[in-house]
Amino acid sequence: MTVAGFEIVTRLGSTTGSALYRARRALTQTPALLKLPLSPDTAPSQLPAMRREYDLLRSLPLPGIARPVDLIEDRESGSLTVVLAPFDGESLEVALRSAPFSWLEALRTMRALAQMLVGLHAARVVHKDLRPSNVLFDREHWAVCLVDASVAAIDADSLAPAPDAWAYVAPEQTGRVNRTVDHRADLYALGIVLYRMVTARLPDALRCQADRARGAAGHDRRADESGLDL
Repeated sequence: MTVAGFEIVTRLGSTTGSALYRARRALTQTPALLKLPLSPDTAPSQLPAMRREYDLLRSLPLPGIARPVDLIEDRESGSLTVVLAPFDGESLEVALRSAPFSWLEALRTMRALAQMLVGLHAARVVHKDLRPSNVLFDREHWAVCLVDASVAAIDADSLAPAPDAWAYVAPEQTGRVNRTVDHRADLYALGIVLYRMVTARLPDALRCQADRARGAAGHDRRADESGLDL
C-alpha cells in the first residue's frame, strides 16, 4: 500500500487523533512514521486538528517528542498525511498488553516519560492526554517518543480528552472539579501509566469511571443522531 509517496510497512496502532504507521519513502526507501486520519469519512473534519498538532509539534524540538518532517495534503480527497521522523520500537500500549513490567523496567521507562514531560512543561504546554497508545517505546534503549499531541495546549484550554482516554484523565479535566487544568494533570496520568506498568491493569475505580464515560459518550451520540433529548 502506498500513501502520499510512502510505502506502508506496518500499522503501529491508533493514537488519539490518528492511525500510526511505519513506512518508507517510495523513491529513497528512507524510513518514516506516518499519521493518517482514523477513517476516510472523518478526514475532512480532522484537517484543522491535524494542522494544529503539526504546528505544535514543530514548535517543540525536544527529546522524547516526535519530530514532524512534512505535512502532505491530498487535494482530491481532502486528506492529510503527517510525516514524522522514524523511531524504533512499538506502541507502549502493545508492550503493556504483552506482560507487566518489572519495577526496574517500569522506573526506567517512567524516567524517560518524566524527562519528556519536563521539556513539554518548560515550553508551557500541557499534554492532557498522556496514555500508552500515544507513546512509542523502544525497549532496547529504554527510550520513548510521544507521537500524539492532538489535544495538547499552551497553558491548557477547553479541548476535551477523547472518550476512551477517561481512565488517564485527572479529576479537573472531567468538569466535575472546579480547578484549572495545568501540568499536574499530566503528572496524574503518568501515575496511572506507572500503576498499569507494574500491575498489568488499571485501578478498579478508574476502570469503572472509564466505562461510565464511554457509556455516556455513546448515549450523547445516540441523542445527537436521533435529534431527541434522551
